[in-house]
Order: sequence, then C-alpha cells, then structure tokens
Amino acid sequence: MAVHRILYVHRSSSPTYGGALVDLRNILSRLDRRHCEAVVLLSRGNEPLSMFRTLGVETTLLGLPALRKGKSLPLLPWAVLRLQRLIRAKHISLVHVNDVDDAAIVAVACRLAGIPCVVHVRSEMAPNKFRKLRLQWADRLIAVSRGVRDQALLAGIAPERVATVYSGIDPERVNANGDGQRIRREYGIAPETIVVGSVANIVPVKGYEFLIRAVATARQTTDDLACLIVGADERGLQVSLQELGDSLGLRGRLRFAGFQETTLPYLDAMDLFMLSSIEEGFGLVLLEAMAGGKPVIATAASGPCEIVEDGRTGLLVPPRDPDAMAKALVDLLRDPKRRVQMGRAGRERVRTVFGLDSQMANLTALYDQLLRERRPIPRG
Repeated sequence: MAVHRILYVHRSSSPTYGGALVDLRNILSRLDRRHCEAVVLLSRGNEPLSMFRTLGVETTLLGLPALRKGKSLPLLPWAVLRLQRLIRAKHISLVHVNDVDDAAIVAVACRLAGIPCVVHVRSEMAPNKFRKLRLQWADRLIAVSRGVRDQALLAGIAPERVATVYSGIDPERVNANGDGQRIRREYGIAPETIVVGSVANIVPVKGYEFLIRAVATARQTTDDLACLIVGADERGLQVSLQELGDSLGLRGRLRFAGFQETTLPYLDAMDLFMLSSIEEGFGLVLLEAMAGGKPVIATAASGPCEIVEDGRTGLLVPPRDPDAMAKALVDLLRDPKRRVQMGRAGRERVRTVFGLDSQMANLTALYDQLLRERRPIPRG
C-alpha cells in the first residue's frame, strides 16, 4: 500500500496552545505512519516548531498572507505559487488546513497541484463568514460538531462536502498526568477546599466574567470555595477580572495560573469544571475534564451541547447567564454523591464516544475517500 504524504497547515497566532493546536498534536501522535506521512507547514509564527519536531514530524515555515487584510491582496498570487511549488517538491498527496484562515490560499494551490484540500472548521461562524473566507473552495470541510456543520449548510455548502468529525483524546493520558495536590500546594489551596476551575485563554468569548460572578454567588452558600483559572492573558483582561472578583468577595479565593503547556495537573486540582464560553465550536478541554472524572457545568453552545449529557455527565446552562451558572453550581456543591456519579458517567462517555481512536478512524476514512477521488496532477 502506498504511503501518502499529508501536509498539515497551521497558523500560529500566539505563543500559547489552543484547542486547534492540541487537536493537531493528538492527530499527529496517532497517525498511522505505515500509510500516511505527515508534514507540517507553519504559515505564521514558529512557536510550535519544537513540539512538532519532538513528535518526529517534518516541519517547514512558509508565511502566508491573511486573506482578510486588504493590504495583503497583492501578495496572494505569489503565496499561492510558492505553496504550489512546495506541494510538488514535497510530493504531497493531500492538504489538511487546521483552521479556516488559510483556507482560500491553500484551496487554490491544491487545485493547481491537482490534490484534495480539507479544511477543519473549529468555531461557530455566521453563514456569511463561510463565504467570506472562501471555505466553499475546499474539497471537504471538517466540522467539529453538528452545530458547526449546520452553519456550513446554511452558508450553502453541499451536505456531502461537510463531514462532522468529533475531536478525541486519549483518556489514559489524562489519568496518568494527575498531580493536583502539588498544584494546590503551589497556589496555597487547602486539601479540603472545593475548587471550581476552568481552562481556556482569557479572551472575551470565554465569558470569564460570568463564571466569576457565578462563583461569587455560590460562595454565599459554600464558604470554603476557590476558583482556579488556567489560560493565557492574551488581551490584558486578567487585571479587570481580578478586580471584579475582589469586588464580589473573592479576594484570595480567585487564582490565575496563566498559560500552562501541560494543563492536566491543574484539571486534577479541581473538584468541578466550568466552561462559560459565549460561543464554543467544540470544547476539547471538556473531554479532558470529563476523562479526569470531573463533573462539568458548561454553557449550551454548539460543542458543549453535543459533549455533555445534561443531568448525567454534567449540567448545561444558557450563555451569559451567571444566575443560571450559580444555581447549577450550588446544586452540585450541595450534592457530593451526584458529583461523583456525574464524574464517572463523564469518564465513560469520553471513553466510548470521544476517544482518539474513533476520531482517527473517521479522519482516515475521509482521507481515503478523497485520495480515491484524487484529481490528476496537471503537467507542465
């Protein structure tokens, strides 16, 4: 059987890890190298370079201009030609774009090279944005949830060209990397204190102000309660969030851990996980929390609605609603037995529905289908 070389295009917009990069790392770590050989192209930034090379993956740098910036339009034809040459020089059979920003340039280069282009759509988007980013030019879109797929269909993209592939994790890796007591000692949190936590970069769409308000309300019924937030402060919002917590009575009870390359020990330090996103295409960190046996409270955005079984593995609440979040939190704080039951059910759901092996089987089947349909490469 032939070994196909697959080019993964990743645009790094910050030195921190987000769900897209973590998911790509998981894919590369489990790719069957008897049939597929990975090459990574970093189209902006080189921060993940060492991570990919540690995985033994060939990695190259090629700056691609952003389609959405008008001043870069004159650079687009040159960028397409450079990418087409790289595709041919490295004998690439298929290109997988890890997020939407590079979709248009890559799709055109792939068409010129006669190979298929797959674009991963990881965020909720209005239908007009699909068109603006020229996502209809890709041979296939991979939607991380049914909700994201529905948005693609509303944008007029044919159903047969949009596949839903849930991201997956290795539950055993989660369970093998717990060191929560060390984290508690590091942040001065007593073993008996109940810790509510979240892991996500500090950006407005993550809705941290609603989470902090909910924790402050819940602390009126459970005094020995602390909140631990793990994520990079990319927009300089941490100071205002800390001030909000202090004003609501959480002084000394709200801790920020900043960006952490390895977040699993921090998840292990938590008793309950909350995801307060205003929008969320999937929510990979929910899988990690559930695999670690944590009951979860999440906003009812696209991804969380498909991950969390409301009332069984966790609770779903409306976005932007700190009162609903607080009520859900208080209900679980008052019922330790239910928290344990939810944690066990969540771990089992990840194992049976969201395992990395299941993701890779679906992804490999998609690759195989496209490679069978592969266009002949133009000569000359």
